[in-house]
Amino acid sequence: EENPPGPGVWKARWNAIATASADPVTGQPTIAIADLPTDPGLPWIQEETDAETLKARACGPPEIRPAWYLSSFTMLSSRMASRPAPAIEGDLPDHDEAAVRAEVPEGAEPPAPPAGIFALPAGARTGDCLHQILEQFDFNSAADSPANARLVGEKLVACGLSEGSHLAAVTGMLRRLRVAPLDIANPDFTLSRIPREHLVAELEFHLPTAACDGATLVRAIRSPAPGLEMTPAGGPTGAAWRSFLKGFIDLVFQFGDRFYLLDWKSNHLGNRVEDYDQKAMEKAIAESFYDLQYHLYTLALDKYLHLRVPGYDYEKHFGGVRYVFLRGVWPERADLAIYRARPSQSVIAELAKVLGVSQGGQI
Repeated sequence: EENPPGPGVWKARWNAIATASADPVTGQPTIAIADLPTDPGLPWIQEETDAETLKARACGPPEIRPAWYLSSFTMLSSRMASRPAPAIEGDLPDHDEAAVRAEVPEGAEPPAPPAGIFALPAGARTGDCLHQILEQFDFNSAADSPANARLVGEKLVACGLSEGSHLAAVTGMLRRLRVAPLDIANPDFTLSRIPREHLVAELEFHLPTAACDGATLVRAIRSPAPGLEMTPAGGPTGAAWRSFLKGFIDLVFQFGDRFYLLDWKSNHLGNRVEDYDQKAMEKAIAESFYDLQYHLYTLALDKYLHLRVPGYDYEKHFGGVRYVFLRGVWPERADLAIYRARPSQSVIAELAKVLGVSQGGQI
């Protein structure tokens, strides 16, 4: 308004609004109108502050630790062999962490220079690359079929192993692997003869485990611990661990009425196929605790089959373990590069007891 009304006019207007808002039954206004106070009021007094400096209380002993955590064979074997452990427990698949070249005894003849698959770099990168290839590889097709050739080429490039010699070496290894007998007494027992629907790659499992330590586990499977003198310096530690043990079985397959587990090993044991004989494989398995690995896998697979196969019986349906040292596979030498084992049911039962894992299909 050009000439705004004075205070008295505004007060009259607000009183009119209050009167109009009165309750029709009681006549009481629903809006209260009052003048702003003009008295000085009370002065503000600043609040007193606590003179004591506050700080967080430190938690003393006993240390608060998680009761359970996620672990893996990779973590367990790292502790047992005094190797650097992964940054996060249970964050790695159970692939070869390292593939150390075999040492040459002093005064012995130097080994033959590496060629072909033996020239493929040793180490975790190569092991992981080969695992990725074998996870998707079609054993029912030729190694150089379009799909398999594309798979091999893409994985080698992605892993920084794209040299032409590496491509030829890996393709040749896969060609031999397809037809290598998994049983010395049965030349027809090959990966190429197993239907794809009878193969499961990278089968994941979790086992709840009670408190135990590496030395106890090794003694349970090597009773009375033969070969412990072959373990690396430091040997199994006595540190107790309680966890959900997580693992990935590279390959589970059915052949006939029996089920098998298979693990790929890229370890470099020498530059000749003869360097991958039974003695060399046993030494590698003892030093890296691979025997503990396949016993744990057998226990996990046994529980899985109890849940999935009607009428499952260990003695009748479990065929055994195959650890394939990929560099030395040679179909004409079925005694080389393929380690075969079948843990006894009593040993698996003892391992389950040590771990606190019930037998059969119950968790």
